Amino acid sequence: MFTSSAIAIRNMYKDRPMTIVCLSACKAVFERLNIFDEIITVDFRPEAINFSSLEKVICKIREKEYDLLLQPQLSKFPLADILAIATKCNTRISIDTKPDNSSCKWIKIANRIYDILIDYTKDKVVSEFQYYGEFIRGLGFTDYRTSRPFLPYNGQNFLKEKYYVLYPCGSVNWKWWPAENYAMVADYIYNKTGYKGVILGVESEKQVALKIINSSVCKTAGLLDFSGKTTVNDVVDLIGNAEFVISNDTSGVHIASATNTPSIALIGGGHFGRFLPYGLENVKPSDNLPFVAYEKMECFNCDWHWHIINKRNRNCLDNILQGNVIPCIANIGVEKVKCLVDKILQKGKHK
Repeated sequence: MFTSSAIAIRNMYKDRPMTIVCLSACKAVFERLNIFDEIITVDFRPEAINFSSLEKVICKIREKEYDLLLQPQLSKFPLADILAIATKCNTRISIDTKPDNSSCKWIKIANRIYDILIDYTKDKVVSEFQYYGEFIRGLGFTDYRTSRPFLPYNGQNFLKEKYYVLYPCGSVNWKWWPAENYAMVADYIYNKTGYKGVILGVESEKQVALKIINSSVCKTAGLLDFSGKTTVNDVVDLIGNAEFVISNDTSGVHIASATNTPSIALIGGGHFGRFLPYGLENVKPSDNLPFVAYEKMECFNCDWHWHIINKRNRNCLDNILQGNVIPCIANIGVEKVKCLVDKILQKGKHK
């Protein structure tokens, strides 16, 4: 989701060499953008600091002195502030942190390290793109308008026939639309188009892929399991060349948008309106923004915080604690998704 803003930042500072510090998993994405002069990677999750690895990252960062540090993350973990402190630079600029991945006490302390704090809209639910927009406009580039993410892709060498992509998993299993539902949609697509369905995911998600295949009536013809068989670059190229993508609320749908591939996102209400549906200021007729399938509930916008969920919908929290899919996702109807598939097929693939 940051790609279009990263390109804008690059254009703003055309005459300056730029370094980005990112998670190792994101390195391939920024390499494809080809806008940064150096990429420094963090090989551990930001909420679980590996201090031995952190020391190496800090040593790498401190090899150079920088004029300007830009910290555009809204819901950053303390790790981001630690790295900002470690960076030798003249000016540090950040967007004010949203209390989410960092405590209010930490934010109050950490904000003191930044020379400039850009404010953000706090009185309503705002798209993540809008936060990036406010950050860039806060840098002084007032004409900037948020636009569709962008990511170049290459040809893929896995299939010759037409195919679509299923991205059925993600970071937490209680946000996964049921495998049986994916299977019913896959059968519908195969009977209507004859397209192969490519299931993407990591090795640990293979059981979900197998469950979808085994629940499908079209087992032998319709679905292919690529779980654990692809790199990040493979995933980008497979999605970029697909007819369309059906994904949970995870990276698959954002990669689809960035490669301008039609997509359907199955989302719950925790962050509704922030990450999906998209809220962009500059949309072109050729943009394939994600269609969104959801089941509206009164407890929407709980931010996936357990104490809020417990207060608004105890049944939802019970599902999470038992490892079951939460109601706002489990209740998304198969027919609703089929209708969105039909919309994509009627519109066709325009790139």
